[in-house]
Amino acid sequence: MDPFFLLIFPIIYLIFFIIDVRQLKQYKAGVKWTFYLIQLATFVLYLAMLLDVNVPVPTAFYQEKVTPWIESWLQPTK
Repeated sequence: MDPFFLLIFPIIYLIFFIIDVRQLKQYKAGVKWTFYLIQLATFVLYLAMLLDVNVPVPTAFYQEKVTPWIESWLQPTK
């Protein structure tokens, strides 16, 4: 990953987090919980990227298993 991204992303993330937390005081508890869960997920994924941990995503399963099956099913047999 580009070192510039690794440096700039947390800085921008923290700036917007501070701005958003100030505005979050006026919202209901459900909105606050959703906000904090999304922020936690973002932080965990960024940390996983820094630690070079491979996080499985649903599209990987689709590309490895489903797409070849569909292609073999759609191609005419000779």
